[in-house]
Amino acid sequence: MPTKKQILLVNVARLITAVSAITVVTLVGIFLFNNPYSTAGMNRGTQWIMTGLVVLSLIAIGAAWKKRTLILTVCFVVSFVPVGFYLLLTPGIFALIGVAHLGFLLSALLLAMSRRC
Repeated sequence: MPTKKQILLVNVARLITAVSAITVVTLVGIFLFNNPYSTAGMNRGTQWIMTGLVVLSLIAIGAAWKKRTLILTVCFVVSFVPVGFYLLLTPGIFALIGVAHLGFLLSALLLAMSRRC
């Protein structure tokens, strides 16, 4: 039987994951369809990368809901290391994509903590 502390940690992790994923999906949509920093059209590679970020965000929501810490951590690593870290270091609103990816890591840590208490 889970304790109240475990239930709270799991629910907070799920909330952080949902907010992070919604942030990523919203910002990727803005980036793809209405990028205020570029007048040039999107190339195929950028579309694939951004679509991958959306898919990883949706997988992260499912992983948090099912309390799968490893899958959530893999989603963080795959999305943050190549793209999220780069966007985190850029000026502008799209740096929030990198911050949202850090939310996946925080959620994975909270889920791991909920198993240990």
